[in-house]
Amino acid sequence: MTRQVSITASLVLFQNPKDQITALLHSVQNSNRKIDLIIIDNSPTNELEKICSAHEYHFVGENIGFGKGHNLAIKSLRSDFHILLNPDITFESNLVNLLIMPMIEDPSVVGCSPKVLYPDGRLQRLTKLLPTPINLLARRFLPPLSKMLDYDYEMQWLDPDKPFELSNASGCLFAFRTDVFQKLNGFDERFFMYMEDIDLSRRMAEIGRLRYIPQAEVVHIHAKESYKNKKLLLIHLKSAWVYFNKWGWFFDKKRNLCNKKTLAQKTTANIG
Repeated sequence: MTRQVSITASLVLFQNPKDQITALLHSVQNSNRKIDLIIIDNSPTNELEKICSAHEYHFVGENIGFGKGHNLAIKSLRSDFHILLNPDITFESNLVNLLIMPMIEDPSVVGCSPKVLYPDGRLQRLTKLLPTPINLLARRFLPPLSKMLDYDYEMQWLDPDKPFELSNASGCLFAFRTDVFQKLNGFDERFFMYMEDIDLSRRMAEIGRLRYIPQAEVVHIHAKESYKNKKLLLIHLKSAWVYFNKWGWFFDKKRNLCNKKTLAQKTTANIG
């Protein structure tokens, strides 16, 4: 008999396309595990409320940011497991079960991350090492250097069809133990947007194991808006400043240990 557990999820909105939200809500409603969804709307008006009426909806009325929005939803919850959702994703009915079962079966597992695909089925390389300043600067401004560094940084040697241990989970969809999130006081609200998921997942990895679950697949539009929008680029750079000031720029012993542990899982399988 399948163990009965409580599962919540949170979704932070800011003027998102209605068709994207509707597609995600369809995935939530068709999950074979019941999901209690809390929606935090940072948009300037509450016009999205109508399409969210089947779920718990909170209109904030100002853009308080991604992490702070999720914190509002999660900090007082009493669920067993929680799922962070981006508005630009969809998934099949068995996804939630695939992500929470490793945590039900093994108390040492505190979070699980899915395989993420583009709408055309290509793999998105969101499973990464913990970044160094050189990784981020090269990806923005030095593409030839980035191409060389990305083989390890994006873990291009990873077989995407096999489970894996990681310390950097993408926030586009991330399942974890609710009490672990609360123990860590949630997202660091100094991050308005970008890199808050890296900060959270590496703090979680200090408490327990994070697992990549390839059977759990998510389709993610992933527009990379900060590569196109100067305002978002500045927000991303500010987040990087906060992140490296917190953890260390070129001298980050914990990053080195985490990345060394991840790289030790290299196999002969090469997907690059």
